[in-house]
Amino acid sequence: MKRKTITMIIDIEYDDMDVYLYDGNEYERVDRMKYLKEEEKKIIEEIISNDKKNVKIRKENIKGVEMMIKAESKLSMIFNNIKKEVEKKEENERTIICIPNGTSQGNERRIENSTKLGRLNNVQIIRKYHIIERIHSEEYNIETPILIIENTEITYGNIKKEKDKIIIRIINIIRTNNTTEENKEINRIITEEKEEKGIIINNKIKKGYKEENKINTKRWRYKEISEETYIKTIIEIIEKEEEYSEYSSEREMIINIKRIIYNNKINKGIIGKSNLGYNEIMITSKYFNDIKDFINLEIGIKRFQRNMERFHFNPIPLNEYSRRFFPNIETFHIYNKNDKTFDDGRIFKTIIWYTVDYSTYLFEKEQGNICKNIEYTQYDRNKYGNIIPPEVKSLEQNCFYNCKNLTSIDIPTTITSLGNKCFGECNYLNLITIPTSVSKIGKECFNNCSSLKIINIPSSVRELCENCFNGCETLRTITIPPSVIELGTGCFRECTLLRNITIPTSVTKIGRECFSWCGSLQSITIPSSISELGYECFHRMTSLTKIVLPETIMKLGERCFIWCSSLSEINIPKSITEIGNECFECCFSLTEIDIPTTISKLGDKCFLECSSLTKINIPTSVTEIGDECFKNCVSLTHINIPTSIKLIKNNIFDGCTSLTNVNTQIQTLSVDDYLDEYKKLTSVIIPTNITRLEENYFSEYLLLKEIILPSTITSIGNSCFSRCTSLTNINLPSSLRELGDYCFECCSSLKSIIIPTTVSRIGKWCFYECRSLVNVNIPTTIKEIGHCYFGACLSLTSITIPQSVSKIGDWCFYDCTSLTNTDIPSTVKEIGNSCFSSCVSLTSINIPSTISKIGNECLFKCTSLVDIDIDTVQFISEDRIFMNEPVLVSIEIPENLKLINKRDFIKQGIDEFIIPQSITELGDNCFYKCKTLTSINIPITINKIGDNCFNKCISLKSITIPTSISKIPDSCFEYCSLLTEINIPTSISEIGNYCF
Repeated sequence: MKRKTITMIIDIEYDDMDVYLYDGNEYERVDRMKYLKEEEKKIIEEIISNDKKNVKIRKENIKGVEMMIKAESKLSMIFNNIKKEVEKKEENERTIICIPNGTSQGNERRIENSTKLGRLNNVQIIRKYHIIERIHSEEYNIETPILIIENTEITYGNIKKEKDKIIIRIINIIRTNNTTEENKEINRIITEEKEEKGIIINNKIKKGYKEENKINTKRWRYKEISEETYIKTIIEIIEKEEEYSEYSSEREMIINIKRIIYNNKINKGIIGKSNLGYNEIMITSKYFNDIKDFINLEIGIKRFQRNMERFHFNPIPLNEYSRRFFPNIETFHIYNKNDKTFDDGRIFKTIIWYTVDYSTYLFEKEQGNICKNIEYTQYDRNKYGNIIPPEVKSLEQNCFYNCKNLTSIDIPTTITSLGNKCFGECNYLNLITIPTSVSKIGKECFNNCSSLKIINIPSSVRELCENCFNGCETLRTITIPPSVIELGTGCFRECTLLRNITIPTSVTKIGRECFSWCGSLQSITIPSSISELGYECFHRMTSLTKIVLPETIMKLGERCFIWCSSLSEINIPKSITEIGNECFECCFSLTEIDIPTTISKLGDKCFLECSSLTKINIPTSVTEIGDECFKNCVSLTHINIPTSIKLIKNNIFDGCTSLTNVNTQIQTLSVDDYLDEYKKLTSVIIPTNITRLEENYFSEYLLLKEIILPSTITSIGNSCFSRCTSLTNINLPSSLRELGDYCFECCSSLKSIIIPTTVSRIGKWCFYECRSLVNVNIPTTIKEIGHCYFGACLSLTSITIPQSVSKIGDWCFYDCTSLTNTDIPSTVKEIGNSCFSSCVSLTSINIPSTISKIGNECLFKCTSLVDIDIDTVQFISEDRIFMNEPVLVSIEIPENLKLINKRDFIKQGIDEFIIPQSITELGDNCFYKCKTLTSINIPITINKIGDNCFNKCISLKSITIPTSISKIPDSCFEYCSLLTEINIPTSISEIGNYCF
């Protein structure tokens, strides 16, 4: 239905003002004509008829104004309602309340006069003053009216709420007694100003300004410069662009002042001097935000010094300081909950603008106060029931939350917003009608309304918020109106029976998880207004078989189509530049996909578990392939990797058991992690210019027999070739600098390897369990042979350690059962724990004088060792040095050794032992169980013998204890059964328990 255009015209002549309505055919004075007695109407008609010239001017102005008004005016709704209310007057309903904005003294008397005229027969008085009634002989003088419907003042705040329905255009024309041409010029400027705001007040004011001398004035501070030219100033009161809040009020507007300079030299005597009117400046100043603005206005312009006294309501919140500037306030507006209030006996009514609950409203109503924004809360619902009162404007969050007995509800047309979780968990709610007055539906508003099968969304709603219909399991169909511009996160998540939905072209954003778990939704059309599909947008839409993406889509978010198990066909438009991680993971029915040339990256797990995917073409625009991108694509047989690839991450082909052909001509690649498992590959040629193979790159390629590395490789990462059990040989390029930990671990078929001299680091366990390895060289660039380098290399017979090595690590040659001899260079300072342990074929070893530490069990189980050449050992560890079975028959301790410690020679077949003069102490258990030891000399340098030192030396026959010893400790010679004689020197002061 086309709405009617109605224009309000305020015609000002000096300080007088007439008000008209114009509906396109005729105009009428809305301030009095409907309410005056017949004799009074005749008086006014006579006044108008006597003022034909002005009537003519007014008609011209009306026509000019009509040119700038759209045919479909939003103001028509209010004035149609006004007319309807007038017609219902005889039905004893409240009709129109007419409140003038201007004022002067003597209002109380005029109220009485107007009451006598029958003016207020069926009208509630909002203000006790300002009733329009002042008729003089040849002059019609009316104060500015504000029209009110049903006890609701038409303020800017009210108009803001009705902005989708109405528009008010107030045209103020300030005229002098000039010619019609002057008014035509004003009309022309009005026509040119084609503004479409909420409320426009156009004031045409003649003032003495020269354009070149115009100064930047503020808050009506005008400076008269000349009377030869004039400025016409347009003042627009427009809506402030800010979010709606419960504290919004009519004062939260801005004043935008435009200055139109009109250069026109006219006769000084004709123009005279014209000033802003009191009414006009009062209307404008009520939109000020601060008391300072009011004060500056009165200070700056002398004629407006009493502006604040004209207010009978407070246009801004007041405090003790600012209250005294508004002495005539009778109606007090409370804009915010914490505003200061005053009980000084001069305020007759209070208007509350901030949001109050229904219980508070009823209390305030009893006090005669007005509440503008009433909210129905959960407390109100529990107290007053499930029927929403008509005075309510909004429903608080959780208002009907978990209301188990709610099956249906009517929302009155006064409601403008539904709060967060308003009907959440109402499991039995199956019918609800949302009126067109509702503009906002809050977060989780209908969350888990599991019985809700159908719902209407009015065209007044612009956004469906987060989790709005989440868990509405029985919701089968829904129509989204074209007013909606955004679908919030999880909006229709877990609507498991939802089968049909149409997304209008007005929607510009689809939030995260919007249709997640909508398992019955078989198809969906994405409008061209969408540029991005967010995280898990279509997650687990298991019935979705096909989707067409518009050319406007630029990004597919992470996990966008994850677990769309029936999706067999999808187009990826050329507009898309990024495919997020796990985007098509577990799309089991997807057989083929074309990636456009606009894509530069395939995200992690992008096509993971796409078990039916047989073919994919990667364009040359792609530079990076993410972790596990094609993992477990068991039907994938062929793939082309373009030369543009710069980065390949972890396990991209892991589990691709049918993949037999990888076509690549990569020229430059910095691999971040590993490719992993081509289970059927036997030979690999790494493209030239690849610089690094990262960890696990070819780990467990069980059938891989041959690999050719380019001359550009500088690093091979940890476990790169680990468990390549079929690999027999490999040539390491001279460009190589590093071999990582476990690099060739368990390459059980690897027979030989040449490590280039450029390698400066070999990682721990590098060749562990290379059981077939016979020959290996250690380059002179290596400074340390790390932990278990050649452990369990069962076929290794000999090895040469270069002079560059300073340390041999723990378990380095552990279990090298074929190793017969080794030469330790003099540069070595330390031999690690169990270094040659279980080298059962080792017959001889030399230990150079540079050795400062020999680790525990260094020669443990070296059962063939018969010769040890120790030059000058500086330190022997706390545990055993030589743990071989009784094969080693003699040993000479170097003279610079200070201490022989416990268990150093346990289980050794030594029959004679010469202790050098450098020894000062024999530690605990030093010769414990040396069963073949027959004699030993203890030099005079020994000053201490440890416990159990010769315990169970069953072959020991003689021993001499020097005078340097002062104590024979516990069990020192216990079980020495062949010891027949011992000489105890006089220096002994103590003999321990069980000593002999």
